Amino acid sequence: MRCLVCQKLSFKLICTPCQKERLVPHLSRRELGCGLSVISFYKFSEIEFLLKTKYTKIGSSIFKILAKNSFEAFSKSFEFDSKIYALSVDDSVKNGFSHSAVLAKYAKGKAIEPCYSKLIAKNSIKYAGKNLEFRLSNPKGFEYSGKPNIDVILIDDTITTGTTLCEAQKAVERGKSRVLFALTLADAKE
Repeated sequence: MRCLVCQKLSFKLICTPCQKERLVPHLSRRELGCGLSVISFYKFSEIEFLLKTKYTKIGSSIFKILAKNSFEAFSKSFEFDSKIYALSVDDSVKNGFSHSAVLAKYAKGKAIEPCYSKLIAKNSIKYAGKNLEFRLSNPKGFEYSGKPNIDVILIDDTITTGTTLCEAQKAVERGKSRVLFALTLADAKE
């Protein structure tokens, strides 16, 4: 098989040199109108072809590689005085896996504990390729069923307009917990 990044022959979907040299995360931060700070590890254009694998059979393997290079490295260096929960945004299983649950798993660290199936969208509408007006007219209808009075980091794969993360933040706050910030693999705003 060939490495998806460099196209050289490889026993891995993404060869070790590409994982270490071409998929090096560089943090960026975006502040949303709802007061949420979002930290992203890549520009969307850098890994767009890899993000689209979430619709394929190899997606879980690709997301594990991306999560190890970004979320895992972040969580190893992140310190906080109390436990924080990495809450995957709508981690319902699609195409055999949940991309946000994979990311949350690799966010586990000294201060961060993954939390699954606690923030589910009741409206399964897809936002990919849709404009802001469409997103605002068709909310996901998140329901938070997690513990109250906890500190949360929202976890998702991509931030485009910020609509999903702001709606998720409101659902968590209605459940009496605090969203500290969000982590995403990629930021589509470049």
